[in-house]
Amino acid sequence: MYATRNMAFHNGKFAVPSDDLTAQAARGVVDMVLEFLGNWHKVERSAGLPDSDPMAVLEELAQRRDYLDSQLCAAQSCHALNIATISAPASDCWNRV
Repeated sequence: MYATRNMAFHNGKFAVPSDDLTAQAARGVVDMVLEFLGNWHKVERSAGLPDSDPMAVLEELAQRRDYLDSQLCAAQSCHALNIATISAPASDCWNRV
């Protein structure tokens, strides 16, 4: 999607309306990833820790998402969850409120 966005914006080629939508979606995905990485590194720096490798951060977030999905599918009741800090470094997303 990022490559499509770059081709669309830098070459100025928009053949059909979906080209614009694809470019906007790609920009949104890239912006979201940069927000996650920025928040992760901000929390690490405030704790005096070195920055994690970006790929390791994305892998951790993917594993966390899979874990969260499995917990939500199996849950018998609701749990408190702080959406503002779910993408920060830590292993227990349930106890962040």
